[in-house]
Amino acid sequence: MSRLSVSDCQIDKLNLKAANGVYDLMPHLLELNIYENIFSNHLTGNISLTDSFNLPYTLPVRGEEILECKFGLPALVEYMPVEPPPLHITNLSDRFLKGSASSEQFALKFVSEQCMSNLHSCVSKAYTDWPLGDVIFDIWENYLDDDRHGIHLEPTYNNITCIIPSWHPHEAINWLIGRARPQTEGNAVNYLYYETLDGIICKSLQTLAKQQPVLTMGLEQRVDDQHSIEALSSGHVKVDKLYFVDDFKKLHNVTNGYYTSKLLTHDITTKKILQYDYSSIAEWEMYNHISEYRPIADSEIEIRGADENRTSFAPRAEDWAIEEGKYLSQQTDSHVHFYPTHTNLYQNSAAAPDEVLYHNEVEEWRSQRYGQLSYFSTNAIRMRVECGGVNSLRAGNIVKLFVPTPQGCVRPEDAYDKFLSGNYMVSAIRHIVSTVNANTDYKMIVDLISDGLSEAPPERTSMRAEK
Repeated sequence: MSRLSVSDCQIDKLNLKAANGVYDLMPHLLELNIYENIFSNHLTGNISLTDSFNLPYTLPVRGEEILECKFGLPALVEYMPVEPPPLHITNLSDRFLKGSASSEQFALKFVSEQCMSNLHSCVSKAYTDWPLGDVIFDIWENYLDDDRHGIHLEPTYNNITCIIPSWHPHEAINWLIGRARPQTEGNAVNYLYYETLDGIICKSLQTLAKQQPVLTMGLEQRVDDQHSIEALSSGHVKVDKLYFVDDFKKLHNVTNGYYTSKLLTHDITTKKILQYDYSSIAEWEMYNHISEYRPIADSEIEIRGADENRTSFAPRAEDWAIEEGKYLSQQTDSHVHFYPTHTNLYQNSAAAPDEVLYHNEVEEWRSQRYGQLSYFSTNAIRMRVECGGVNSLRAGNIVKLFVPTPQGCVRPEDAYDKFLSGNYMVSAIRHIVSTVNANTDYKMIVDLISDGLSEAPPERTSMRAEK
């Protein structure tokens, strides 16, 4: 008997609940894919099947079926199977006859129950001076709770008064997390709401970035541990393939005000217009980060306009303002955005002083959320690894990645790229269970992001001649 590999998979359940009963899909499995992503409110996936019984007619498959599965790695000392929530079939596609038409192949796409619950529900409700996190929990509990792993909700700092105008639950929650701030870190505006195989996560990047790595990953030869079992048991994943996917997007970040911007607010009651300057670069040290150093050094801008004073569109709302400067963090004219405010919103009359007088405090979250999230999106360093399946790894976890340097080196400490090696957050996982030559494998494609660098980038000296 051959030794188990770390990717050898045991499938305990792969059933399709259809109109004519529960059917075991294991004999028909080609590949099962389940996707989780920190920027997606629910799980998605697909399953490819081969069939000689015309299952789409026999079961039948008409978009009302539910897929149930459970799988894991028997090679590990402790068997901890993965059991996704009920997966609802949404589409039958890629169907074709094989060979002499004695068999066929097709794919079924699916989403988690969270998605279907969201689509079939609308929230029309008023909340008066509620803790914002309690509003999120109330919506989840009444419309999205699937009686599985619950919701991992980080308490929020701010209260909110609002009317949810017949939005789908996810629409309402996404609107709310855009304003949410952590209870212990009131200056951070970077909540995420996403689903993993372990349930719903609603936490701030401020908290997620503080996690310790759950394992290490590295691209190396499997010499002493051909099947990678010992390595995985000790918390190390031997990566099969490593890709550099993406890095900064300078033009996109400048255009959308992710580095610096101006916010103009207009109070529709008092008719007062105010201007707020913002620089995510200057505020880097105010928030928790996966890596210690900013991904950009904030060098001088070598353009003629950098020497000019910034444009003033309205009276300054704060004592400080960015009025000039040649550095990237001072170029607030790059993006100007507007947002309405309303003094004493929801007040019935001036004769009711005890009523809740609500202000949307847009100056506390609008620009800040754009800037803070950009370090995990368009400012992020993105890596992708292909490796054997890891039962416990989830989107939102932190891992430590070792990226070899392409240049030759003498000292062992120079063998890894000092910019790219370090801690990363798992932004997305594609869980892949496939059957090849009667063997069932569990593998992963893992997307990793880092909001900074492990070593400070040097500031570039300006080549522009002084006049």
